[in-house]
Amino acid sequence: MEDFQKREDIQDIIRIRRARQMALAMIKRGREAGIPDKYSRICPDVFSEVLVPEFHGGKVRGISSFTDSVYKDKDFLMKKDVVSIDGGDVHSRNIAGFAVLFRIISYDKRGMYYSCDSLVHKFQTINSTENITRNDLAEEIKSYDVVMIGECDRSRFNPHFETGSFFDEVLSDRITRGVPTIITFVNPISSDSSSEKASIDGKFDSGCGRNIAKLLLTPKTTDTVLRIRTK
Repeated sequence: MEDFQKREDIQDIIRIRRARQMALAMIKRGREAGIPDKYSRICPDVFSEVLVPEFHGGKVRGISSFTDSVYKDKDFLMKKDVVSIDGGDVHSRNIAGFAVLFRIISYDKRGMYYSCDSLVHKFQTINSTENITRNDLAEEIKSYDVVMIGECDRSRFNPHFETGSFFDEVLSDRITRGVPTIITFVNPISSDSSSEKASIDGKFDSGCGRNIAKLLLTPKTTDTVLRIRTK
């Protein structure tokens, strides 16, 4: 009996050690993907707390069902080309975005976080005389299984540069290959007639590119876009 108990104790120690090693490995992978420590391994309760209840089907059942899908259903996230997040403030959007990024990384996927401001700046300033070109950067972004682009603001794009074209190239490639891209938006996403008219006239996407412009006019979840709204 005593020997049996010792074996059980040893097995418990092994299980605890293995779980700890796996947790540390996931934290390391999150850091390598650019996820700040304070947004690493966001628990379901914290994630659900930042969601707008009415947008996700109701305060109790809707929020619970949506959160369960994000945390427990791999296909729920992987079958969407884009996860677009708006509403709330930068903190709530980061919670939602990094939670989704971490979940997808946990499926043994290679991911990376980019600040939209940083990408806009690099696509506008990198030239062929530097160690990395704009084409190199575009290929790098394409290469990941999942990418998060944080705090996208259409006003930051300059129509006199080719930044929107590079964003289109990257997003079109990722959408075609069916690898998810998470984008948080500074301004609320809405489908209003003036924006739709501007898009039709070719003015709305003159700087940010047609893919970002289309997402800004996609306020609800579709077959290819998963919408998350934070408070």
